[in-house]
Amino acid sequence: MSSGKKDTKLQHTAASQCASAISTILLYPLDVVRMRFMSQDGSRARNHNAQYYKSILSSFRVIAKEEGKIRPFYSGCHVAVLGSVCAWGVYMYAYRWQCALYNNYVEARQGVEGSILSQAASLGTLLQRFGFSVIASCTSALVCNPIWVIKTRMQLEEFNPTMKAEGKVAHYGTFRGGVLHAVRVGGVRSLWSGVSAQLLLGVPMAFNLPLYDTIKASVLRYREVDKLNTVEAAFCSFVARTLLMVVSHPIVVVKTRLQDHRANVGEVQYNRLLQSFRTVYTHNGLKGFYRGMVPSLVQAVPRSVLTFVLYEKFLNLFSTPN
Repeated sequence: MSSGKKDTKLQHTAASQCASAISTILLYPLDVVRMRFMSQDGSRARNHNAQYYKSILSSFRVIAKEEGKIRPFYSGCHVAVLGSVCAWGVYMYAYRWQCALYNNYVEARQGVEGSILSQAASLGTLLQRFGFSVIASCTSALVCNPIWVIKTRMQLEEFNPTMKAEGKVAHYGTFRGGVLHAVRVGGVRSLWSGVSAQLLLGVPMAFNLPLYDTIKASVLRYREVDKLNTVEAAFCSFVARTLLMVVSHPIVVVKTRLQDHRANVGEVQYNRLLQSFRTVYTHNGLKGFYRGMVPSLVQAVPRSVLTFVLYEKFLNLFSTPN
């Protein structure tokens, strides 16, 4: 049953970074559309292309017609890859480091052999791993928030040929330009816009990897194998991500609006975390918290599945014999 291979923290980190970078690039156009959906609240100030998006296909057509067929769908893609690699790097290393410390502690105290993964199906271990994941997720959020702010604003900023002809400038056309503009307008603190929502989001999303590991451990035990195949990895990640999407989407909506460069523009504004939750509920009701849920599921679930499938593939590639 054992393959005789040992996966280190660095191997887990490198595998997650490579997988995340590839999945980010492949599904990036859908990410642009879902971000624009979530940023819209029905007010004119937050429309895109002077429209309130209704469906995924119509949104693609409008963006392509008004802003170009290729460029707007990959605006900020390199920043998203940078953020994804950095975020997964910080998160995975911190998470696996804590797991390794705990596993060594258990072995030293009880003489228990085997990894935490072999115990992952128990509720107690799942909650312990959840705690490790929250710490790792919050650390990643604090470190990487400036990247996500610029990435979000690059996706949400419209810049069509008419605006260019009128001499207008795209403030978030490049990462460097976006950082300088954000600091010039809102100060350095503006780079941490929405960090409270990002930290809050870390709580439900912290269940992603522990839940995946728990489902994975159950599948491995049931199949009596040492590694997941592609279908099994896809199944584990699909179940974990879908459950978490339903719980976390309201926080993602609020985070997106806080990080939007138009957060303080128009009759509806988003200034602080609790105020933003109240604003969404007041103007759109409960359904406002699930604005963009369909494009989010269409983008995030396949991306999560692809990420974890590639993660397992890269982990097998990077693994070294004991």
